[in-house]
Amino acid sequence: MGFVRHIESYVHQSRIGVLVELVAQTDFATRTDVFRKLASDLAMHVAALAPADTEALMLQRFVRNEAQTVAQRIEEAQAELYENIGIVRFVRWEIA
Repeated sequence: MGFVRHIESYVHQSRIGVLVELVAQTDFATRTDVFRKLASDLAMHVAALAPADTEALMLQRFVRNEAQTVAQRIEEAQAELYENIGIVRFVRWEIA
């Protein structure tokens, strides 16, 4: 069985736009408040901190809780949902 893909968007003051592609094991997980909050927070994080790639993203301190990394925040959501969650890719645009 494959993963279910989810794309989250975020726009900050009409100057920064972000798309984040996440995967989960089931469609059920992607419809939960836990998953949707995580997706929204990750898109906002990418807008704020502009990581170079997904590897760098996972190592960054999480913008909503600097006591944990992005990887730890994802692990927290996985534990709540009893399901694997991953970041496939993201893109960030900024108007200069």
